[in-house]
Amino acid sequence: MTFEPHQLKKVTLSFATLILFGGYTSAEALANRVIATPGKATVVVSQPNTNQRLCYYDDKSYSIGAVLEVSGVLIECKVEKEFELNGTLKWVQLKKKDK
Repeated sequence: MTFEPHQLKKVTLSFATLILFGGYTSAEALANRVIATPGKATVVVSQPNTNQRLCYYDDKSYSIGAVLEVSGVLIECKVEKEFELNGTLKWVQLKKKDK
């Protein structure tokens, strides 16, 4: 395929424009690319005194030393691990004393 000089100038100019425009839009597309990262769930604590250690039973909170009778069994709210000063609490069954 051969071109006349005036046609060659138009084809060259069109090709150069296409390359420049294509390069510009590609660079712009790369610069405007948005990368979304997944968000982390927010933890909301509605309890006003979050530094208190509590035992829970029947949707109620009990402090350390609380004693409940559940189905004829006594349970006490105690520290889970004696060596921890701020560790979790747990319910411990109290042993009945023989009379």
